[in-house]
Amino acid sequence: MITFISDLDNTLIYSKQKGVCVEYLKEKELTYMTPTAKRIFSALLREQNFLFIPCTARSYEQTSRVEFVKHLPYLICDMGGSIYIHGHLDEEWEQIQQKKGCRNPAAIEAEKLWVQKHLHIPYQKIHSNRDLFFVVAFANKEIAQQAWEQIKGRSGFYLQYHLQGRKLYCTPTGLDKSRAVEYLKKKYLLENVYTAGDSFFDEDFTKLGIPLLPAHAEFSYGGFRTGHTGMKAGEEIIRELSRLVDIHTAELRKG
Repeated sequence: MITFISDLDNTLIYSKQKGVCVEYLKEKELTYMTPTAKRIFSALLREQNFLFIPCTARSYEQTSRVEFVKHLPYLICDMGGSIYIHGHLDEEWEQIQQKKGCRNPAAIEAEKLWVQKHLHIPYQKIHSNRDLFFVVAFANKEIAQQAWEQIKGRSGFYLQYHLQGRKLYCTPTGLDKSRAVEYLKKKYLLENVYTAGDSFFDEDFTKLGIPLLPAHAEFSYGGFRTGHTGMKAGEEIIRELSRLVDIHTAELRKG
């Protein structure tokens, strides 16, 4: 069995380049893949020796909008704060998060109120994911950078701010995709793990497998790296993954 644990946005699916739509909100098209990427990935998902686990900052509802996610057994959502098993929250993980102090809804709400009252940079919207963290979205990266300069000093022992494109994330210290990946690897004895991601939030968890990284990733270390950026990078990752699954399947047949 090959397990592929990957971020979604700007790794496998893209909103700023058009291809084949794989996500709708009502009737509005949201994200895309190249036709080839969708065809190959759809075939991979039908393979008995292949398991795909999304690992995303999206909420469960946002993640479930993506066409190829709807029937997956495991989802890592909310920056690793939530794990869903066949559509239901993993209660054991919920308890672990609580014990480790990765959940601090009172602090998150208080900080969100502070931002709404004291941040002097205009923002488009502010929203929370399960009271685990909140996101402040700005019109563009330049405005987000201005807000970052004003607010970055508020990162401390309990809460951390992160600048990601045109968004600011405020998360409890300890909320981390890699912890969720480690938990699933141990609980289900996952082997032959490959990983993919593009942002600062993905760096640690991609080190827990063999990384397949897009050329536009914000970090770099050993492993496969695409020659293209953007949506074509997503296709390259999927092509390489398909090649690896073919090799693994052939070895199983021999063995």
